[in-house]
Amino acid sequence: MLSSHAIYLARRHLHALNSFQETLGRRTAVTVVNVPRRPSPALPPPEKRKAEPADDTKRLTEHLKPRGPAAALAAKEDPSKVQKPKKLLKPYELASRLKKLCAAGDIDGAVETLQDMPLDAQTPPVWNTLILECMKAGRYKLAYKLHTDMKRRGLKPTVRTYDTMLYGLSRIQDWENHTKLLEHAHSLYENLMKHYNLVKKLDPQSSELNVDPLASYIKILADTNQHQKIFDVYYALDQDGPLAPNNFLYGAIFRALATRRAASGEDRRSVAAQNASDARMLWKQMLKRPGASSTFPADSHTVAAALRCLAYGRSIDHQLGLDIARDVLGLAKPGETAPPAKVPLSPQSLEAVLILCNNMGAPRICIHFARQAMERPRKFHERPIVDSGHINQLLKAHVALAETGSTTESKAALEVLEWMLEQDIPTANEKISKIRPKRLTYNLVLSACQHCKDWSSATRVFEVMTGYHAEDFLSKSKKPRKDKRSPGHSVFPDATTMACMARTALATGDGSNIRQCLRIIDHVQLDHILNTGMPADPEADSPALRRARSSQVTELATAILEMVGTIEGPDGTGNKRDPEAPRWNSLRTHATELIQGQVATPMRPLV
Repeated sequence: MLSSHAIYLARRHLHALNSFQETLGRRTAVTVVNVPRRPSPALPPPEKRKAEPADDTKRLTEHLKPRGPAAALAAKEDPSKVQKPKKLLKPYELASRLKKLCAAGDIDGAVETLQDMPLDAQTPPVWNTLILECMKAGRYKLAYKLHTDMKRRGLKPTVRTYDTMLYGLSRIQDWENHTKLLEHAHSLYENLMKHYNLVKKLDPQSSELNVDPLASYIKILADTNQHQKIFDVYYALDQDGPLAPNNFLYGAIFRALATRRAASGEDRRSVAAQNASDARMLWKQMLKRPGASSTFPADSHTVAAALRCLAYGRSIDHQLGLDIARDVLGLAKPGETAPPAKVPLSPQSLEAVLILCNNMGAPRICIHFARQAMERPRKFHERPIVDSGHINQLLKAHVALAETGSTTESKAALEVLEWMLEQDIPTANEKISKIRPKRLTYNLVLSACQHCKDWSSATRVFEVMTGYHAEDFLSKSKKPRKDKRSPGHSVFPDATTMACMARTALATGDGSNIRQCLRIIDHVQLDHILNTGMPADPEADSPALRRARSSQVTELATAILEMVGTIEGPDGTGNKRDPEAPRWNSLRTHATELIQGQVATPMRPLV
């Protein structure tokens, strides 16, 4: 016998079946009456039918569409009022934004921007970027404050952070006004060494073990005259491995020695000799470094700095410098054959070699090395290696030979000057060619002419230098001509220039040469000559420069008095018959006042 619940379920299913049959009958009737019957398309066999993914995607999209009240609400909603999820700046994007703010001068705004950013965007490289920009702008205290703030926020400084901090502090020129920052620099060095020790325990081959930041710290020590600490830093490093001294560090130490000056109470020569001795020791240790036999452990900058130290040392230091020039740079002395260069010759290393030769009293070797560089072939796109600084050292060598009695040095020096003028072609990124002669260059050539008693070459140098025609000063009746030149191609003579000219004229003993020189001095005016090359504030010069300038003025004034005295003759009667006697008397009076230290007469305009 069925239960009441079973009877209830049976009746419900029966009612649902009857409703389904009635609905099916109505749909069939509508289809037969209203819709014409069409032949159904033939379907492909089941095994060849392919599912179309687009249909599945379309059905899924339709299924996910909002319906009912939700659809109406979505249709009425304003898209502009929909809040989109915030997109965080990536670290490199934030760093770029900070650099743009700093470039616009808004460093404080950049600091606020960084501090307000989420911690996910505040990475050590981003902080390093802002610290470096502060250092470039001279905001050293702010940079160190950022370094401290960075650590407070839980960001550990990397070796790049220490490199940025020490490099920025090494840009300070006057440490007397930044004593607190100097203490910070020492603290940074101590923290860097702790960082090295910690990283070395965790990963001995980590890229964090990089000694390059120490080069900036060595420069700070050199600028603050703490040279003993430089060697403390050097000897605290490992003998091999990533924390051993590298080329970058050796170059910093050599530069520190090359720029070291004697302190108050120290002998200048003894300090220079000690620097050269230290450089010789460092060079030998550098060559003994592991791996130095296969790859030369120095570049051109390091070699140049080492040679500058050796140039002011003793004979043993000079000999090492010549060995470096031959074995490393490929410069052979006369009669030698140099091996292939291990380091390309650079302008800095060439100048250091030439200074070395002149300091050791080997002018002919200096001339030989300079000629090798001048005659060295180069490709069209290569920049010339020789500049006016090298030529000045070459001319000093010619002057040294002229002082020993060689009479051909003035002609050789004049040829070098003319070679410079031929090479005076600025490159694409230069406003002024580096080979263009300067006032010192002309004075060195004139000094060679003075010792060779070569007045003809001296007047030629004066023409090239100023644009005047020296022959116009042979007679008082001619009006001197002056060539028109573009700016920078004419150099006005100073006291040293005219003193060399006067001494050359006196050395010849020819009255016409002496009168020609006096006419030149009178035309260009003694006051203009004395004021040429003078600084805006002469008192700001060092005592040594003031003494040198006073000596040049005295030398010129003395030479003028001697030239006027030579024209007058021993009895003084020659001046009475000379129609230009008033000009000579005026020059003599002016020269006498200069020697006595009196003020010169006002200048008149040049013709």
